[in-house]
Amino acid sequence: MKINYTYQDIAKLCDGKILQEGSKPIIENIVYDSRKISYGLNSIFVCLSGQNRDGHEYIENAYSKGVRTFLVEKTVVLATIPDATVIQSSSTMIALQKWASFHRSQFNIPVIGITGSAGKTVVKEWLYHLISDDFNVSRSPKSYNSQLGVALSLFEINSDTEIAIIEAGISEKGEMIALQQMIQPTVGVFTSFLSTHRENFASENDHFQEKLQLFSSCEKVFVDGNLKNADFGNLPVIFSSDLPNFDARNRALVHLVASNFKVSESKIEEKIKSLPIVAMRMETFDGEQNNTLLFDAFNLSFDGLEQALAHQLTLSGRADRILFLAQEAYHNFDQDKFASLIERFQMQKCPLELNQLVAFGTQAYFQLQEIKNSSILFKGANSELKRLANSLKTRKHITFIEVSIRALKNNLKIWRNRVPKSSQIMAMVKASSYGSELTKIASLLEQEGVSYLGVAYVDEGVELRKNGVSLPILVMNTDRTSWPDCIKYNLEPSVFSYDQMEDLVKELILLEVVDFPIHLKFDTGMHRLGFYSEELSKVTAFLKTQPEIKVKSVYSHLADADNLEDDTFTLQQLKEFQTISESIQKNLPYPVLRHVLNSEGLSNYADYSYDMVRLGIGIYGISSNPELAKKLQPVLSWKSQISQIKSLQPGETLGYGRSFKAEQETKYAIVPVGYADGFRRNLSNGKGGVYINSKFCPTLGKVCMDMIMVDITENDFKVGDEVEIIGQNQKIDRLANLCGTIPYEIMTSLSHRMPRIFVEDQD
Repeated sequence: MKINYTYQDIAKLCDGKILQEGSKPIIENIVYDSRKISYGLNSIFVCLSGQNRDGHEYIENAYSKGVRTFLVEKTVVLATIPDATVIQSSSTMIALQKWASFHRSQFNIPVIGITGSAGKTVVKEWLYHLISDDFNVSRSPKSYNSQLGVALSLFEINSDTEIAIIEAGISEKGEMIALQQMIQPTVGVFTSFLSTHRENFASENDHFQEKLQLFSSCEKVFVDGNLKNADFGNLPVIFSSDLPNFDARNRALVHLVASNFKVSESKIEEKIKSLPIVAMRMETFDGEQNNTLLFDAFNLSFDGLEQALAHQLTLSGRADRILFLAQEAYHNFDQDKFASLIERFQMQKCPLELNQLVAFGTQAYFQLQEIKNSSILFKGANSELKRLANSLKTRKHITFIEVSIRALKNNLKIWRNRVPKSSQIMAMVKASSYGSELTKIASLLEQEGVSYLGVAYVDEGVELRKNGVSLPILVMNTDRTSWPDCIKYNLEPSVFSYDQMEDLVKELILLEVVDFPIHLKFDTGMHRLGFYSEELSKVTAFLKTQPEIKVKSVYSHLADADNLEDDTFTLQQLKEFQTISESIQKNLPYPVLRHVLNSEGLSNYADYSYDMVRLGIGIYGISSNPELAKKLQPVLSWKSQISQIKSLQPGETLGYGRSFKAEQETKYAIVPVGYADGFRRNLSNGKGGVYINSKFCPTLGKVCMDMIMVDITENDFKVGDEVEIIGQNQKIDRLANLCGTIPYEIMTSLSHRMPRIFVEDQD
């Protein structure tokens, strides 16, 4: 979100009264949760009052994080925020919606409004995938489709937007008219009509008519073919194919809508082959015995179960599948419909004896120990389900790394906007994708449409191939011991010396292999691996006589791309690379890709994108370019919990070497994270710390191998409270500075004994 409003604009649009005029920043961002404020100055904090949370209680917290503009509906103590501007309205939610409606009205563009009982987010993301090459598209983040979510989504529309895609979800009568007035869609999409939230309406027809209100101003409405017999009145309806499979109908629906926007049939067919997996609020964990655990507590209806099973089928590949379901939910389902659903997914009931749970699988399991190499879906919020899921996780360490799929997708989009459409993207996934995880991240990047993957060593490439990744893979560091695996697993080695190239050709001759793909690396100033430019004629002469190898690309690496004060060295490197790459291309009878920019290079020298760029740490949300850094989102969060709370009396000491001595009664928390996990020992004795409930708690004593002690004297925390090591409050660059290193080293030092939890929707 990057908006541009003055506080006077906001007051007028919201029918608000200015209670206090203080700082007068231009408002660029809207926040409503004080825990998620990263840059407060140009933000407005909207104090929403709900059943479980009142935003007015967090005004001082938001103020402490730099917010100086507030939208309130209750009386506030102005003295506690002396230099803030405060706008009061009768309802902050209605005020925000009025503002969003005005913002939408400023853009005369096609706006696609999507509603339905299920599949809204999937259809939105798939439609974006099909049309975003041809149009600049703004869309609802994640599954933002509520009264609040729609308002926030509309502020994503900006002057560059050519098409907007907005979700709209309802659960009660009277909600859709407010959403329609905000969205003002010109094109409608109706994904499905199921029984979800039916209990809040007088009848099925009452429910149906409420949804149709979204389309009252639409020029066209594209509808799931399964609804051909429904009464749409005078709406300009176009039906997609009536297919038996929900997933197939969604594909047909987005195909139809993309065609309406004149996307070529050939492009649609090609893009449909790589539709992204939309995991909603499902969390993915590694399990014992090479199982993958999927935990989904969202949408506990029968329809939600169908979606979860379809998602599991997509992710599992050829692996066996098993479903654990609460008995209560199972018995509440229509048994004929349930039996048909389970049969469709080729499952059968398993004779497992489980407390309050039933199990279904592609095999008839009799004992939990028999479940291996499988995809296991836990559906629901039942405590027994959670207990069973926890017992089957590979690692029981309560300190973990959370990987945001949403942030990764966002960052990839930001970088794509800097890359010319003629240039491809190579995503670097070396070092376990910079500390996140190798295979899942690589698979996600493949789904997101990158052209190449880059790894450091051949074993990383082999692991990707064994896990079904089919993209071309460049291996940066290879030698004669790597050749057999490169050939066997179709990996493309970097070649950086004449002797190495001769060794490879000898191996290929023995195996009678021709046209084997290689990538030539030239040293233009980094002075690591690479041919020197003086070897160029020798290299090209060799290439002309050896049919065993075929050059896929020529590349180099910039040594000083983040030095904005003096670009002399970088420009010299780029000039030398231009000469080298032109000579290679001139001497070979086939096209050769050229790439020289890494993340920092793309930040500052995008004009030299050539045919491909190599994105590494930038995908994970790190950039030295301040403008880019504002747009990028951190992919990794590092979290733990309080294990125990204890106290020291004056004069008592703590930890190894007794390096901390209490001068007063000191309360401290023990957190199970240490230098074996990547929390550096030089963060001892208050140099570093963690955040608990958004409050900084410095370390006490020395960091141990497996735990730290932190000062909580002034706070009322309890055992089990979440601890943030890296996250919204403590950014990775801050932690790196405290450690005297760089974010790269922090990320790649995160121990693999800590589980990685992949979250599609963190809200």
